[in-house]
Amino acid sequence: MRRSGRLNQLTSFVLIMCLAFSVFILSPDIAKAEDVEPTGVTLNVTTKDISPGETFQLQATVAPQGVSTTLTWTSSNTTNVTVDNNGVITGVNIGSADITVKTSNEKMASCHVNVRQKNYTQLIFEENEIKLQPGEVAKIEGEVYPADAINTEIYWESTNTEVATVEGDENKSRKAYVTGVKVGYCHVIAKNKAGEQIGSIKIKVGNPSGLEKAKIVKASKVIITELKRGKGTFKVKYKKIDEASGYQIKYKKSGQWKIIDTTKRSYTVKNLPKGKYKVKVRAYRKYNGKKYYGHYSKTQKIKVK
Repeated sequence: MRRSGRLNQLTSFVLIMCLAFSVFILSPDIAKAEDVEPTGVTLNVTTKDISPGETFQLQATVAPQGVSTTLTWTSSNTTNVTVDNNGVITGVNIGSADITVKTSNEKMASCHVNVRQKNYTQLIFEENEIKLQPGEVAKIEGEVYPADAINTEIYWESTNTEVATVEGDENKSRKAYVTGVKVGYCHVIAKNKAGEQIGSIKIKVGNPSGLEKAKIVKASKVIITELKRGKGTFKVKYKKIDEASGYQIKYKKSGQWKIIDTTKRSYTVKNLPKGKYKVKVRAYRKYNGKKYYGHYSKTQKIKVK
């Protein structure tokens, strides 16, 4: 029994000594693991194009995996691009900047960011009008601005497909093909990826006869572009209607409409009492002693001083 007890005590002592020795041997390695520093850092992208107001998340990967460090983000030009403490960049103004991420031991990575207009804002044609015959095809092409926009798609449409149709090229670029359908006028409109109109060109198909010109005006609708008040007056301006002989302006404060005929594209009505007035305009074409009237514009209101 005594020998057995002494043997157990000896065994316990040996185990304790082995454990202590293991801790002594391993503890320097543990300390070394805690002292490991980053050997490098990389970003998910090295170049990025964004537009003003747009954001993007930069992601940093530190080597070796699992090492602990503090990341610091900076922008070389905060007027153009900003970056927050989490690596989210924001486009501010057109231009560029370098975004840098740095570890606590000065390991670095950077991304070059270009801030560009997201979509085209303008498409300018060399000519104001394209003339063609029914069945004829004409190519139209314009200059886009800004030339370095991120989205380069352009979409085309005709304001009257019974007069002319339009088809963009397969690359949705600044080129399109217009086909004359029947005698008349229309416009071909270009839009950017956001659906905003960036250009327009007039299309004239054939040579309209007098009656056809009257029909063109009859199908038209005036658009008022300006309605400005003055002391006892108001001035109304409107877009030109092709082949119109003149325009009819209607206005009233109350009761019956008062009518003014004019050949001008703007008119000032004078000697008006104070109050609120309704105003609308339509075009007309004279043919064989008769007036052919188009559709009225939307009725607008103005308060005369």
